[in-house]
Amino acid sequence: MADFRRWILALAMLVLVLGSVAPASAQVQQAFACTANAAVPPTIRQEGITELTGDIVLNCVGGTPTPTGTPIPTANFTVFLTNPITSRVLSAPITEALLLIDEPTVSQQKVCTNPTNPTASCAAVGSAIPGSSFATNGDFNTYQGIVTGPNAITFLGVPVDAPTSPSSPARIFRMTNIRANASTSPVNVAGVSYVQAFISASSSTSVPINNPSPIVGFIAKGLNFSAVGSGQTFLQCESASSATVATLTYTENFATAFKNRVAQIPSTVPPQGVPGQIYNTESGLIQVSAVGNTSTIQAGLADWGTRFSATFSNLPSGISLAVDAVASSPSGTTGQYQAVFIGTSATVADPSPYGQPAVPATPVDLTPSIVYASGGGSTGTVTAVWEVISDNPSAIDTFAFNVYLTYTGAPGNPGSPTVSGTALPNVVGGFAPTSSNGTWPYIPVFVPPSAAPTNLFSVAICQTILLFPYVTDFPGFDTGIAIGNTSKDSLPAGMTASQQSGPCTVSFFGGVGSDTGFTDTSGNIGTSGVYSTTAANTFGTGVIGPGQTWAFELAGIDTSLTSSTFMGFTGYAIAICNFQYAHGYAFVSDYGLNKFSTSYVALVIPDAARTATANICSASAGTFGCAPTGEQLEH
Repeated sequence: MADFRRWILALAMLVLVLGSVAPASAQVQQAFACTANAAVPPTIRQEGITELTGDIVLNCVGGTPTPTGTPIPTANFTVFLTNPITSRVLSAPITEALLLIDEPTVSQQKVCTNPTNPTASCAAVGSAIPGSSFATNGDFNTYQGIVTGPNAITFLGVPVDAPTSPSSPARIFRMTNIRANASTSPVNVAGVSYVQAFISASSSTSVPINNPSPIVGFIAKGLNFSAVGSGQTFLQCESASSATVATLTYTENFATAFKNRVAQIPSTVPPQGVPGQIYNTESGLIQVSAVGNTSTIQAGLADWGTRFSATFSNLPSGISLAVDAVASSPSGTTGQYQAVFIGTSATVADPSPYGQPAVPATPVDLTPSIVYASGGGSTGTVTAVWEVISDNPSAIDTFAFNVYLTYTGAPGNPGSPTVSGTALPNVVGGFAPTSSNGTWPYIPVFVPPSAAPTNLFSVAICQTILLFPYVTDFPGFDTGIAIGNTSKDSLPAGMTASQQSGPCTVSFFGGVGSDTGFTDTSGNIGTSGVYSTTAANTFGTGVIGPGQTWAFELAGIDTSLTSSTFMGFTGYAIAICNFQYAHGYAFVSDYGLNKFSTSYVALVIPDAARTATANICSASAGTFGCAPTGEQLEH
C-alpha cells in the first residue's frame, strides 16, 4: 500500500509539470525591435566641413514576416546630428546619403528610383521564403536620404519586414554617407569632441529602436603646419637662383587625417561599393546608380583626396617663387610619391586628376613648379595646392615641400625687386579648399586656417652705413667729409665688386656750442640736420656712381654760419648710402691749418641685412669662429 501511494504522488507531480508546458505553436512571438549602433565611429577633422561620420546600423529581430504577396509596411527613418549635416545634395532635396537593407553587394544593390515618393515606385511585397533577404529577393534595397533640416536627413518609405523566420539573420538597415560639419564643435580641453546621432522612425507599424543616440564620430585637430628655415634676408642688389627660403611641413595629428580620393583597386568597378567596408579615403560608399548623379558627380564620391594649401602674401615684384612638385611621407612606400602639386588658387577647385582607376607611381614632371612670377606691382598673393594620392592609415604621415626664390639683382636700380617694408612676405598653411561661410560645393572642404602668418623672407636694400665719430664747425674750425663709391674695381675673378649706384644721406647728431658746454640742441645744420647728394651741386642726379666721390665742408652747408649768434655745431654724423662698398673720410682742422688738424676713416656699421660679428675671432677645437656683437666698426 505504501508503494502504491508513492506511485500516485509521482504521477500527480508528472501531470502537474506536463500541464505547465504549452505547445510550441502557442509560444508568444517576440516583438519586432531594432538596436542602433555606430559600427566604427571614426576620428574626424575639426577643420572639416564635410567630414564622413560612421555608419549607423540598425539590427532588427523578432516580429512576424509579411505574408507572401502582401505589401510590406514602410517607415520613415530620420537621422538628427548634433552638427550640421553636409552630405552632398545631388538633386534637391535628394542627397548622397544612403540606407541599405540587408547589406547588398555591389551587384545586388537596387536603388529606389523615386526617393521623395518611394511608395509610388518602390513598393515591396512579402516573401516568406526562409532565409531570403532584401539583398537576394530582387526588391529595392537602397534608398537615398532627403534634406529635412540643417541637422536632419530622412529616408522615406523604407520597407520594414521581420526576418523570414526566428532562425534567419537579423534584418539590417545601414545608413551611410552622412557627412557633418565638424568645425562647429570646438574641441575640449582634452583636444577632442564628438558628433552624436539621434535616430527616429515614424511608420504604420511599430519600430522600437534601442540605443537611438549613438556617437558617430570623434573630433580632433587634423593638421599641424610649420614653415621651417624661413625669415632669411636677401640683398636687393645680389641675385638669387632657386634659393631655398623655407620648408613647408604638413603633419597628421592622427593617423587617418590624410586620405586619398578612393581606394586604389583597379580591378573593382565601381570602387568602394561594399557596405560596411572601411576604406579610409575621402569618399564614402559609392553608388553609381543614385538619383541625381551626373557624369562627374556620384553619390559617395569625393572630388579629390586631402589637399594642402600654402597661401603666400606680400610677395614683392620682380621675383619668382617656386615649390616642390612632389613629396613622399617617411611612412609611405619607398620610391613612390604620395602628394603632388595641383596648381595655384586659380585651379584649386578643379576636379582631381587622381583616384580612378589608379594612381601613377611617379608624376611626369618633378621640376619645382613656379607659383608666382611678378613683373610689376608692389605686392602679390598666391595659393599653392597639393593633393594626397597615397597615404598610410596605420602611421602618422608627414609631407614636406620646399619653397624656392629666384630674382635678378639690380645693383644700379635700387628697388627692383621691391624692397620689403613693414609688410614682409609671409605664408599660411592648412587644408584646401576652404569655405568661410560653411557652404560645401566640393568634398572635402575645410574652414580657413586660424594660425598667424609666418614670415617667409625679406628683401633688404643694399646699403653701407658710415659713422663719422667727430665733426664740428665750431667758430674757427671746420670739418671736411668725403664719401667714395668703390664698386668700380677691376680685380681678379672672385674679388670684383658688383657695380652699384645710389644716393647718400648724412644725418648730424649733437648740438651747438655755448659758454656752458655742448648742451644746446636748438641749432641746425642746413635746414633739417640732414644733407644728401640730392641737395648737393656735385651730382645732377643725386646719385654717386661707381668710382665717384662726394665731398663737402660742414661750414659750407651750415645755414646759420652767417648769423650773429653763430655758435657752430659739434657732434657726430651717420651717412647711409644705398649701395655697397661705400667708404668715408673726414678731415678736421682750424681755419688755415695754422695750429690744428686731424683726419680719420669713417667706421662701417653693419646694416640689418648682415649679421654683425666681432673683428677678432678665436680658434676653438681646431675650428675658427666669431662671436656676434652689436656693431662691427672697422676701417
